[in-house]
Amino acid sequence: MKKKLNLVIMLSLVFAAAFAQEDEFITTTDGCKILKLGDNITKITWSGKCIDGFASGQGISEIYISDKLYNTFTGNMKGGYYEGNGSAKWEDGTSYTGEFYNSYMHGKGILTMNNGDKYTGDFLYDKLTGQGIYIYTNGDKYEGGVVDGERSGKGTFTWAEGGQYVGEYENNLKEGQGTLTFPSGDKYTGEFNDDKLDGHGTYTWKNGDVYTGEYREGKRHGQGVCVFADGEKYEGGFIEGNKSGQGTFNWANGNVYKGQFLNDKMNGEGTITYPNGETKSGLWKDDVFSGE
Repeated sequence: MKKKLNLVIMLSLVFAAAFAQEDEFITTTDGCKILKLGDNITKITWSGKCIDGFASGQGISEIYISDKLYNTFTGNMKGGYYEGNGSAKWEDGTSYTGEFYNSYMHGKGILTMNNGDKYTGDFLYDKLTGQGIYIYTNGDKYEGGVVDGERSGKGTFTWAEGGQYVGEYENNLKEGQGTLTFPSGDKYTGEFNDDKLDGHGTYTWKNGDVYTGEYREGKRHGQGVCVFADGEKYEGGFIEGNKSGQGTFNWANGNVYKGQFLNDKMNGEGTITYPNGETKSGLWKDDVFSGE
């Protein structure tokens, strides 16, 4: 259930020709200057006004690379820069509609990738930074914080298959506090690290079983309490997802075992106490009493 935005990579492909040199301008076919947005430009056109030698006001600009149309901009120019509201479309089908500043996508806008993915939200100097909504072609959806094209801060990721994560992100990974609901109906609320259940949390199964305790790298590890829907309960140590170490297991019939566990079974020294007060103490091997 992991999925990265990979927006930084996408944008680097989209804008591979952008900003080859700061404040370098190129002259259009009508003698009007526009900021140069890449190398190998063979022709650039502008349909609007030319003020003091620079493209200004409303119009349409077309950029040709190796004599092939690469980019079409429709909107406002100021001193040869894309400025204010406008739209841009690239030859590969990628498009942007929104605000520009000094020819950067900057402010509010909508970026549609050539694969159909769509981002609506904040831009900062061509990078997806701020708050936004990213919708994937397969139906997955992310809404929340974005920094440099990666999920960061608080957000909600909803999978088309039915799962959902609501919580904190860092560098595209679940990090910090959050709630992960699985397609099966199971739910985990607690700490995450490096996209995995890690730290303290509560996992609730669809059948009603509940575990509260420590996790490490996605598995129950450390101290925890597991209460089962049938009335049974275990409290004690876990290793790699299994009951291991010292613990207490209560059966629904009233039997109670206190002692050592290994690999989810009674192993080592331990005592079972029965409802009538009788006890059985000694060594246990794979849930079988092996003697005192």
